[in-house]
Amino acid sequence: MGVGDVLDIVVWDHPELTLPAGEPRTPQKSGQRVQADGFSFDPYVGQIQAKGKTPEAIRDDLTRKLMAFIPDRQVEVGAAADDTATEIGLDLGGHVARQITAELGAAHDLILVMEPGHRAEIARRFPQLSGKTMLFDHWTEGRGIADPYRKPVETHRLARDKIAAAARAWALKLRS
Repeated sequence: MGVGDVLDIVVWDHPELTLPAGEPRTPQKSGQRVQADGFSFDPYVGQIQAKGKTPEAIRDDLTRKLMAFIPDRQVEVGAAADDTATEIGLDLGGHVARQITAELGAAHDLILVMEPGHRAEIARRFPQLSGKTMLFDHWTEGRGIADPYRKPVETHRLARDKIAAAARAWALKLRS
């Protein structure tokens, strides 16, 4: 993690430690930003050294420090995906993930998926949609773009760049 990155921290079965009070917010808005000194602040454990550490190392530190408050705890730490989009001027505020249904698939001429496993699952569950399901990176690498969820920010950046390249390739193909 680096200065300016936002930590997306989840303490399972303890929403009071995970979600801020009030309306739901994205990790970008509710997460804990790594400050210029390399630390992030957690209200229960205080300062957390984050700069130069992996999400896994930060998770281990938090898990150990939270032991005094929550003996049986499970903690996850990742980078907020919104950060990498914001770096290139994209706002993910309106993004809503949806599960595919037969009706949703039937209503569209093309279904783009990120990973080969997604395509296989659609073919298994909805064989009638398999002919119009393609990898998003079909015109670039054609191997799929791995989900960076709960991975270091560099993994998010790599996925973002692959998505941007694939989107440009699709735009060119669809225009011609």
